[in-house]
Amino acid sequence: MICLATGERLFGCQFGHPLFGLPAAGPEANHHLPGHGQGADDEDHITRGPRPAPVSLQQATSQAQRRAVEQALSASNNNWAAAARLLDIDPSNLHKLAKRLGMK
Repeated sequence: MICLATGERLFGCQFGHPLFGLPAAGPEANHHLPGHGQGADDEDHITRGPRPAPVSLQQATSQAQRRAVEQALSASNNNWAAAARLLDIDPSNLHKLAKRLGMK
């Protein structure tokens, strides 16, 4: 699909696109983008929720590690040695990790 866009309108669409619900059109075709220039109740309106707050890589890693440890502990009935085996890490490293994550 080749289109030129200015503001809320598409100009010169060569092909339709099912994502936008645009029919195939010639070079002179003009289409409103879905949800623009129309009522808020329009069925093509795309709504987006609030964006999550940015998370640092360190925070994301800690969150993922915490979830993995919690799941391993749950699957092993809170047996730390068995949880370490599930995570394929040494039990002493699991204890250090849990302490760093504030789980111990």
